[in-house]
Amino acid sequence: MTLILLVIRGGYELSYPSKTPPGLIYDAVYMESILKHIKEITEYPHAVGQATHKVTGRYIERHIQQLNNPQVKINRHTTHYYNKHNRKAAALTNYIIQYPGQNPDASAVMLMAHYDAARFSGTGAADDAAGVAVALEVFKTFIQQNPTPKNKLMLLITDGEELGLLGAQAFIEEQLRYHNIGVIINLEARGSSGPAILLPESNSGTQGLIEAYQQAAVPMPVSSSLDAEIYAKMPNDSDVTPFKEQGINAFNLAFIDDHFNYHSQTDDLAHLSLNSVAHHLIQTKTLLNFLAEQDLNKLQSDHSLVYFSLPSQGLVSYSRNTSLIIFITVWLAWLLLLILFLRHKNYGFKSLLSGLKPLAVTGFFVFITNYILIAAIYTLIPGWQDILQGFPYAGHALINAQIVLSLIVFVLVYRRRQLTQQVGDVILSLGVWLTLVSLLTQALPGAGFLIIPALLALPLGFLSLYKPQWGQQMAPILLLLMLLPLGTLMINLPVALGIWMTPAAMLILVLMMAPMSLWVEYSSGSDKTAWLLFIPVIYSAWIVFEYRQFTPYQPLPTSINYLYDVDTDEAFLFHADKRRGGWLNALFTKPLTEQASEDFQQTYKKPLTTLVSSNLQAAYPATIKAQKPLSQAKHQRLSVTISAQPGTDILSIYTQQAMTLYSLAVGGRIHHFDEPMTLAAGYKLLEYHITDNPEITLQLAMSHDTRIDWQIQSHRTGLLSEFNLDERPDNQMPKAFIKSDLVTTVQTWTFSND
Repeated sequence: MTLILLVIRGGYELSYPSKTPPGLIYDAVYMESILKHIKEITEYPHAVGQATHKVTGRYIERHIQQLNNPQVKINRHTTHYYNKHNRKAAALTNYIIQYPGQNPDASAVMLMAHYDAARFSGTGAADDAAGVAVALEVFKTFIQQNPTPKNKLMLLITDGEELGLLGAQAFIEEQLRYHNIGVIINLEARGSSGPAILLPESNSGTQGLIEAYQQAAVPMPVSSSLDAEIYAKMPNDSDVTPFKEQGINAFNLAFIDDHFNYHSQTDDLAHLSLNSVAHHLIQTKTLLNFLAEQDLNKLQSDHSLVYFSLPSQGLVSYSRNTSLIIFITVWLAWLLLLILFLRHKNYGFKSLLSGLKPLAVTGFFVFITNYILIAAIYTLIPGWQDILQGFPYAGHALINAQIVLSLIVFVLVYRRRQLTQQVGDVILSLGVWLTLVSLLTQALPGAGFLIIPALLALPLGFLSLYKPQWGQQMAPILLLLMLLPLGTLMINLPVALGIWMTPAAMLILVLMMAPMSLWVEYSSGSDKTAWLLFIPVIYSAWIVFEYRQFTPYQPLPTSINYLYDVDTDEAFLFHADKRRGGWLNALFTKPLTEQASEDFQQTYKKPLTTLVSSNLQAAYPATIKAQKPLSQAKHQRLSVTISAQPGTDILSIYTQQAMTLYSLAVGGRIHHFDEPMTLAAGYKLLEYHITDNPEITLQLAMSHDTRIDWQIQSHRTGLLSEFNLDERPDNQMPKAFIKSDLVTTVQTWTFSND
C-alpha cells in the first residue's frame, strides 16, 4: 500500500520541475528576468479601471521598446468592448508586438497572455503576471537567438480577460483581419502551483497539434485527451476561446494547483510556485523554437488523437481508429477468457457472480467513507466552506489520507477472498471496467486510454486461470505499471474539479485496481489489518489540528458590503460568510428575517448569508441624462449619458421591465447583434468598469413602444475607510468571486416616449 501511494504521489510530483532555483537558466532565458517582471507587474493591484492598471501596460510597452530592435513593431490597440453574454464592458488597451519572418506570406506564431488581474482580489502573480513575464522573456530571447525565423512572430498581451475575454474579442473583431495567425501559445493559470497542463484547442481536430508537440520534444509534458475533452465541456473560457471559434489552433498551457489562491489576495509572488513558472518557461520556449520554423498549415487536422503523458517521459498517442481496434481486441480477449473460465472444471457461473459482492462492497464503502471524511473535516474546520474555489488549504494532505483510507478498505475486503475466488474476481471486475470505459468512451472518445487497466489485467486473467500462484506474483508489478500513467488522475481530478470530487476519484481507483486484486493475500484467521484504519484517522486528526487556525499565509476569506437605496432611503449591511472569526460581528447582531434576505437578493441581485439594517449613511448616486429618441422605421434610438461620482469603480444597470435591443453602443463603439437581445425583467443590461472617465454614453436601438425602467447601481471600494470600521485581522482576506468591501448606491431611472 505504501508503494502504491508513492507511485501515485510520485508520478504527480515528477510530472513537472522541482526545487527550481531563482537563478535557473533555460535555453538562454533567465528565471531572474522573469521574476523581475512578475515583481514589477504585481507591485500594485492592476484590475481594469484601477489607476495602476495603466502603469502595468506602460511597463510592458517600455520593456519591448528597450529591445532597441527596429524590426520589432509595437501597437497599442485601444477600444471599448461589450460582452453580450455576461454583459460586462470597459475601455481596454491591448498590446500587439510583431516580428517579421523570412517568408512575408507565412502565418505567425503568436504568444499570448493577459495583463489585467481580477478586481477585488490580489495582484495576479499567477493569473497572469507569470504568463506575461514568461512570454516577454521567451519572445526577447528567441529573436536574439534567431533573428531570421521562417515564420512571423507575434506577442499579444490582452486586456480585460477577467471581465469576459474583452480584449481578445475586441482584437478579433477589430484587428484580426490585418494579421495572419497560424497558431497560438497561450499562457494561463487557475491556481498558483502544479504542472502546466497542455490543453490543445481546435474546432476541428487536435492531431496536428499533438504531433507537433511530440516532434518538438517538449520536456515534461502533462496532458491527456481526457483532460482536453473535460475542459472543452466545462464553462472555463480563456482568451484562446474566441480565436478557436475563428478556426485558429492553440496550445493552451495552464497550471491549476493551489486553486485556493485563484482570484484572491494570496495570488501574489510569495505564493507563486517557481516550479510552475519554470514549467511554463520550458514548454513555451521549446514549442516556439520548433513552431517558428515549421509549416503551420500542417497543424490543421480533421482528426483527434487519444493520448496521455508518462511522468517526466513524454506523450503516448494513437488514432481513435487504433483505439477502437484496441477496444474490440480486448473485448474479444475478455470473452475468450470468460468462456475458458466458465468451462474450467474448478469454476463456473456461480464463481463468476461471487466476485460481484466484494467489488460492490468495496466501491460502496470507499465512496461513503471518503465522503464522510471530507464532511467531518469541513465540519471541524467550518472556515473551509468560505474557500469558494472548492479546494482547501490542506487539499493534498486530505487526498493522501483518502488514498490510504481507500487502499485499506480495499485490502480489508479482498483479504477474505481465497485464491480460487480471486480468479473469478479478476474476470468479473475486468468486465465491469471494460463496460464502464466503453460507455465513457462513447461520450468522451479521448477517454480511450483508460483501457490500460484492462490491457494489463488480461494476461493476469489468463495466467491466474491456470497458474494462480504466478498470477499473485505478477499482480503487484502490473498494478504499479498501470498506476504510472493513470495514478496522477487520482490527484488531478480533485485538483481540477474540487475536493468533493475525491470520493469519485477513489471509486475510480478501486475499480481500476480490482482486476489486479490478486496482489492482496488471503487471510482466514484473525486479521489485524483493520488497525490500519487508524492511520487515515490519525492523519485526518492532524489535518484538523494543523489547519484549524487561519494564518496570514493561509487566511480566512470574509466579506462585507453596504447598500443604500436612494428611492426607499434604506441602508443595509450584509455578508456572504459561513464563519467570520469575530470580525465586525457587532454589526450583525440583529439579522433580518430569512424572507427579508430573500427579497433583498431578488431585488438587488446580491449573494448573502446575513443581512441587517444599518444606520450608516453614504450615498453616491449617478446623474443620468437622456436625449430625445431618434425615431426610425423599425425602431428608435436613445442616447443615455450616465455620470458617476468621482471614486465610483463600477456601474451596473438592471432592467426592471423586459426589453429588446437591436444594437447597443458603449463608449462610442456600436455592438450589433445577430439576433435581437431580449432581457427579461430583473436581468443585467450592463456592468461597466470605469477607467479614467466616470461618464459613459450608451446608445440603444429598441422598439418604439419600449419603456425603460432601470435600476442603476454605483459601486465603490473602500467600505472600511468610508465608515471608519476596523480593518480585517491579519489572518483574513476579502472573499474571492464576491465583490466585497463595496459601498453601493442604488437608484431607479424611468424613461418613455411620453
